[in-house]
This record gives sequence, structure tokens and C-alpha cells, in this order.
Amino acid sequence: MTNEQRLVNQSSTLFDTLFNEYFVRLDSKSYVYMMSDCSSRPDIIIHIHLSRLGIAFKYNTTTNIITSREYSDMCIDQDQWLGTLTGLTSSLLLSPLAAKHHISKHYPYKKLIVPFGTILSTRDQHNTHQTVTIC
Repeated sequence: MTNEQRLVNQSSTLFDTLFNEYFVRLDSKSYVYMMSDCSSRPDIIIHIHLSRLGIAFKYNTTTNIITSREYSDMCIDQDQWLGTLTGLTSSLLLSPLAAKHHISKHYPYKKLIVPFGTILSTRDQHNTHQTVTIC
């Protein structure tokens, strides 16, 4: 039994949706690639690789959960609100997988992935809010 995979086209709706929703926060499109499992299973798994950062994720198309390869008990939080770090645009928030099946929205820990790079800071026109981007 072979584990055959196919490259997901960067122009596809699937790639665009996942990239623009989550991974644009960490790297450029040219450094992200996705591979689809070619199996007869009903749930299709998309492997997402951020090559420059050396990290990867798995997206289950049935459950719509994106899990981290490096932190296997964590998944991408659909709510990327960071509280006092709201102005940080270059980050990805992970929550425990158990949080998906629990009623409470408050957990003792989450992980924030922040890429290395040059820090750029800008203020809005009213000088009340700052946006921080890491390139």
C-alpha cells in the first residue's frame, strides 16, 4: 500500500482559502505548499508545509481541524484574537485539541507561533492603535 500524495494548486480555492485565512500571517505564498492524500478514505487530509519556517500542519476536510505537526496535541484556533497582542499581524494562535470538544472557551495555555524576521511597526491615523508586522 503506497501513500500517494498530490500537490494542491496554489491557484485553487482550497489553497487560497486556507492560506489567506491562516498562513499568510506567517510567510509568503511561495514558501507554502500543500499536498493532498490520495486515498479512498472519506476524510481527505491536506498536508500543509511552511518550508522556510520548517513547520507543518494537517487539515482534515471532514472535521475542518488543522493540527500542528510539531505540537500534535494542538490545532489552529479559528479565533485568532490575541487580546493585548491584537496589533501583531504576523502570528498564528494554537489551542489544545481538547478545547474543540469542551464547552468552556478558557484554557490554561495556548501557543503563539511568531516567525523570525524584521519588525515593522505602524500607528493608525488616530495614533491610538499600533500594528506590528514581522517580515
